[in-house]
Amino acid sequence: MMPVTMRQGPIVFAHRGGGQEAPENTMSAFAHAYEAGVRHIETDAHLTADGQVVICHDETVDRCYDGTGVIAQMTWRELSKLRHRDSGEQLPLLAQVLEAFPDAYFNIDVKEAGVEGPLLDVVADHGAADRVLVASFSEPRLRAVRDAAAS
Repeated sequence: MMPVTMRQGPIVFAHRGGGQEAPENTMSAFAHAYEAGVRHIETDAHLTADGQVVICHDETVDRCYDGTGVIAQMTWRELSKLRHRDSGEQLPLLAQVLEAFPDAYFNIDVKEAGVEGPLLDVVADHGAADRVLVASFSEPRLRAVRDAAAS
């Protein structure tokens, strides 16, 4: 695979996995984008209370899932029981997404401090460093990613 930063021409990203076509940041959204020929997916990552990296735009599950609560205060066991309000899907783990789409590229927005190291660990565990970009609106978070990647 060619590293994402070396690709030429315009790169088309499915925002939140193509959330207008399927429920945002779900495996079905990623699959829909992939089946449509889109190989670049923008998504969002949060860290659970027990250190799992999950895919969700919001810091809470309230808007999209059949429960309430702050992701960072919930364990993966608690989160795995919730289902998406529209599709009935489980909140995906970053590891599941990387495994399901081994030739897709990802632009992952780190949504809060603390997710940087665990996110990079998952990326490394899946040999996905050449197909993952990490983004954030937060300069301190970007520095934390850079520092974690260097160590």
